[in-house]
Amino acid sequence: MLALIAVLVVIIQEASGSSTQQVAQQRVEELRQRISAAELENQRLDEQLQYARSLPALREMAKRELGLVNPGDQAVVLQGQVEDRPRPAPLPIPTVPPPEPEPIEIGYLGGWMALLFGGD
Repeated sequence: MLALIAVLVVIIQEASGSSTQQVAQQRVEELRQRISAAELENQRLDEQLQYARSLPALREMAKRELGLVNPGDQAVVLQGQVEDRPRPAPLPIPTVPPPEPEPIEIGYLGGWMALLFGGD
């Protein structure tokens, strides 16, 4: 009788152990699928990042956002399709006044003018 109980206990442990093992294997498979999906998403985002850093993408964004027109192209704006978004104001071009020219001394003329007419 004791042997029969021991055998039943071993069978029950094996059955419960195999169900635990099946649950663990299912969990491992789920995690593998999630990892695979994350790797695919990472690859897609990496390709998207590479394109965003490329010159064609920068030109496309400049055309769409800033109104870039290539040399030789003509910009066409269709009525009713213009968005009411504000355009960036053009940056002011700083103007630097030219330096004052140095006065030219011709002989002693400046000295005589100052002596006769009172000046510096």
